[in-house]
Amino acid sequence: MGTATVNMMLIVATILISIVTLSLYSIYVSYTDSNLSYINTLESFSKSIQISVSALTFYSSISKKSIIYYNVSFLTSVSVKGYDINQGQLIIYPFVTNPNPNLYLYVPNGVQNAIIHVSNSLPISGNVYLPDGGLLGTVKGQGYVVTNNQPFLVSANVTGDEIIVLWVLVNINNHYYRLGYTYVTPLDSGIGVFVASNSGKYTASNQPLNLNPPLIFSSNKGLVFGLWFNPYEISNSKSMLFNITFNVVSSGGEYVSFAFYTQNTTLFVNQTIYLSKGLVLHEVAPIYNKLTQGDWYFLNFSTGSQLISSNLNMLITLYQSNDSLITEHLFTPVGVSSGNGYASIIQFGNSSSTNLISQAVLSTEQSNSLSNTCIYNVTDQLLENGPLFNNTYNLNWTISHAQNQLYSIAYWYFVANYYPPPSQVQAIVWYYESNNLEQAYINEIGYNTWILI
Repeated sequence: MGTATVNMMLIVATILISIVTLSLYSIYVSYTDSNLSYINTLESFSKSIQISVSALTFYSSISKKSIIYYNVSFLTSVSVKGYDINQGQLIIYPFVTNPNPNLYLYVPNGVQNAIIHVSNSLPISGNVYLPDGGLLGTVKGQGYVVTNNQPFLVSANVTGDEIIVLWVLVNINNHYYRLGYTYVTPLDSGIGVFVASNSGKYTASNQPLNLNPPLIFSSNKGLVFGLWFNPYEISNSKSMLFNITFNVVSSGGEYVSFAFYTQNTTLFVNQTIYLSKGLVLHEVAPIYNKLTQGDWYFLNFSTGSQLISSNLNMLITLYQSNDSLITEHLFTPVGVSSGNGYASIIQFGNSSSTNLISQAVLSTEQSNSLSNTCIYNVTDQLLENGPLFNNTYNLNWTISHAQNQLYSIAYWYFVANYYPPPSQVQAIVWYYESNNLEQAYINEIGYNTWILI
């Protein structure tokens, strides 16, 4: 082959290589320019994003051991200036998580516990990128299609201090990019449950029962009383927990009042007896002197000869919220003789809002009861289930299965999981009359004071 031919072939090969190289470079430049264009566009959208959140509405449910589950709802709108890709539709990816110091890079996994109330949703499965093209992480869950600058409703289930996070995504060339995010902290937005710090009076004269006020104690019966309270504030003044007054009808109309109150960090019981001759006797005893602000305590006392002894001698016990016994005190009232009677007035708390009272129960035993198991089970249930759990169903079941053992149960539930809380709370009463279990309510004279916790 001649030299000229070889040279010509080299020139042609060089030209072909140059053309291919130029084509590849053009493709690369075109791809890079396109990528940069998307990145610049996404970063521009990310910088212009605005997210608005309305006030929260909520409803709570309380499990045993007083774990509170909140169903939270709020309106949100996302505005991205100039965004018209995909007809202005954005994808919201909601989820609930614990507070995280590096929430910007946090990637959720597991159950989302949050939904968006819109008609169009889609599964999200795969990588999610930041506006600069960097990989944020991989997610698998449900996304919701919303319209730019249009409001939508968010609902989520949270406990404790969990937060609700909303990712704002777009889908470009089958890749998900997160333009931005926001989060809501429900506990900082006023959710909680209302607990009473004060009640009106519950008296024997205003109860709509189809019988005379029951003789709830006597020399051959037993009575228990249990109450959950929380020293919300520590005060130098006396702050009432509850006052219960017994009318001892067989002693000529004597009235015996037991007032439990706190002062500083000490729990006291004060007994006052009003004798028929106009004499008044007092007896005060400290029960426990190390109350801690904000802790829940279960106060319980039992009396009656079937449980303790006659003459209204009381065994007073105090428990912490973990069911552990703190103290036990046998209180012997002065000037009280054995007799029959009923609770004529019961009142909880006072207007100072120093102590919170979440619930209370009073139960009496039939004189022919062969076992004390059922009556002790009444207060045990309140203790075991925690200060906020509603025990109405459990107590009704207990007395309905104790026909020959329990005489009555009265129950007060001072927890409201909604707003506004009720101005009054009825006490529910179950009692046996002619071997039939009856149910009635004791109306409250006065109004409640509530604290949001």
